[in-house]
Amino acid sequence: MFSVSLLPSKTTPEPGETIELFGTVYADSTPIKDLKVVLLINGAIQKEAFTDRNGNFKFEISLPTAKTYYAYVEVYAPERLAEEFASLGDINSDGVINEEDRNLLSKAYHSVPGSPNWNPKCDLNKDNKVDLKDLTILSKNYGLTIEEWLKKR
Repeated sequence: MFSVSLLPSKTTPEPGETIELFGTVYADSTPIKDLKVVLLINGAIQKEAFTDRNGNFKFEISLPTAKTYYAYVEVYAPERLAEEFASLGDINSDGVINEEDRNLLSKAYHSVPGSPNWNPKCDLNKDNKVDLKDLTILSKNYGLTIEEWLKKR
């Protein structure tokens, strides 16, 4: 799970004023780079940014003119990071390499494109067959979560 610190450039901004919001994304206490951060105000997307190598991001926004509003951020791994993590064995893309992924690979084992049990997501090394090499990749990474992997990269 990610945690986010978010600080405004001004502690008591006026409605309609332009301010900067600074933040950092962490997994445990480790800052995480290359994540997509989306700022929402009253449920509507306002801005998007990516974390830098230190996990930091910044938004410049004009605050709503209403005196009361709800602002929050959502954090996503960009598609290329999700694809990279999937290639380690997260076949079902749930953020953890586990028994569910091993079961999917087992169903596709010894398949090639055109086989009735072919699943291209199980071809982890992209050699157009699901075999021991793919099972080895999954087994080597078994138990790994996307948060742990992001902290290591």
